Amino acid sequence: MRIRSLVTAFFLALVLAVPTLRGQINIVFDYTYDSGSFFSGANADRRNVLEAAAATYESRISLNSQMIAPSGGNTWSWVFDDPTTNAGVTISNPTANAGELRVFVGAQNYSGSTLAFGGSVGRSASGTGAWLSTLSSTNTASQYLPYAGVMSFDTSTSWFFDSDVSTDTVPSGQSDAFSVVIHELGHILGIGASNVLAWTSNTSAGQFVGAAASALFGGGIPLQTNESHFANGTRYQGQELAMDPSIAAGTRKRFTELEYAVLDDLGYGVSEPTATPTPTPAPTTTATPTPTPSASGSTGSTASSGASGAGSQTPSGTPTEIAAAYFAQAQSAYDAFSASGQTGLAWYYYYTGSALGWYYTYIESNPTAAITSYYYSNGLGIFNYYYSVGSPATAYYYLYSNLALSDAGIGYVPGYYVQTANALQAFYFVSNPPLANYYYYLNLSYAAYYAGDMASYSAYSNLAAAAL
Repeated sequence: MRIRSLVTAFFLALVLAVPTLRGQINIVFDYTYDSGSFFSGANADRRNVLEAAAATYESRISLNSQMIAPSGGNTWSWVFDDPTTNAGVTISNPTANAGELRVFVGAQNYSGSTLAFGGSVGRSASGTGAWLSTLSSTNTASQYLPYAGVMSFDTSTSWFFDSDVSTDTVPSGQSDAFSVVIHELGHILGIGASNVLAWTSNTSAGQFVGAAASALFGGGIPLQTNESHFANGTRYQGQELAMDPSIAAGTRKRFTELEYAVLDDLGYGVSEPTATPTPTPAPTTTATPTPTPSASGSTGSTASSGASGAGSQTPSGTPTEIAAAYFAQAQSAYDAFSASGQTGLAWYYYYTGSALGWYYTYIESNPTAAITSYYYSNGLGIFNYYYSVGSPATAYYYLYSNLALSDAGIGYVPGYYVQTANALQAFYFVSNPPLANYYYYLNLSYAAYYAGDMASYSAYSNLAAAAL
C-alpha cells in the first residue's frame, strides 16, 4: 500500500489581540477561493467532512480572544497564497471575530506524494505602538491564538469523503479526507509551526517537551528532523498520532489525547473528552418495578392469584395465541389491583402485560411496530407506577427511556439520543438543574452528530459544556 506524505506549508507569523475572554473556538471554512469547485457545486457535500473534523476541535478546545476591528490609522492585512491558483492574496483590514478561526479552502494539483497543505496566514500591519504590540503579544511562548489559516487539497488524489465519520472504515486505495482535515487543522492551530513561539519554546533536542504532553507520554515526544511533525509512526495508547507526517491509503486517524495535551501546552483550554457518542449512563435509581400485592392490599412480596407478574405463567403457542394470553393476563391483573384500590399497580401490570401482547401481535407482520408498541406500552406501565407513588421525575425518566429504546430497536439512532435527552433532563430537572441541562444538551449533540448536522452538534456541545 502506497504511503503518501502530508506536507505542511507555513507562511508568516500569525498574531492576535490581547486576550480578554476564554470561549470555545469556532472554525469557519471560507470557500471564496475554491474556484475549481472542489468543495462547491456538485461537490458541496464534501464540506460536511470538513465540518465534522472541525467539530472534533470545537467540542474540546477554547481560547482567549477578543474581536479585532481596525480603525483610524490602525490597519492590518492578511496575506496568503490562493489555495487553488497560488496567486498572492491580500485582504485589507478584515475584522477577526472573537473566538473565530477562519480557514480559506481550495484545491490544486500537487506533484509527488503531497496530499494537502495547511498553515496560517501572514499579516502586515501599521499604526500605533499599542496597536502593533497588541497584535504581536498573543504569539508568545505561553499561548498561540490563530485567527485565520489556509488549507489546500491535491486534486489528483483518490479521496474518500465519508458520510459517516463515526466509523473507521476507509476503502482500500483511497485517502481519507477526514483524517487529512484533522491533520491540517492541527497545523493551523500551531502544531509543527516554526513561526509559533509556543511550539518552538517547547521543543528541545528533537523532541516536544511541553509539560502536559510530556506528563502523558512519559517524556518528550520525538519529532521529525525539521520539527514540523511528530516522528513517523509515533503512537499513544496504541493509536498512531494524527500529526505524524504520513497516512496510509485505506486508513483513518483521529486526534489523540496526547495531541490534545500538546494543544494545552500551546495555550488552549482543553476540556475532558465527551468523544465518540455512546449511550449516556442511566442515573442511579430504583430498578424497573415488579411489585405484587400483599394480603393487606399494600405492595409486598406475596403473589396474587390471577395477576400477571410474579405469579403468572409464560404463554405458549402461536404468536397470535401468545398475544391473546398476555392481553388476558394484563386485563386480569388490572381487575385484581383495581379492586383493591391499587390503581398505580393496576395500570402498571395492564400496560406492561399488554406490551408483550402487542409485541406478539405484530412480530410476524410488522417487526418495527412490534418493537415500538412494546416499548411504548411498557413505558406507560412503569410511568403510571412511579407517578402513583409520588415520583414523577422517575416516572418520566422511564417513559422517555422506553421511547429511547424503541428508537434504538428500530435503528433510529438520532431519536434514541433525543429521547435519552428528555429522560435525563426529566430525572434531574428538580434535584440538579445544571446536570439536567448538561445531559439534555449533551445527548442532543449526539443526536445531531448521528443526523449529520455538525453545526448543531457543535452548538449543543458548547451548551453542554456551559451547563456545569
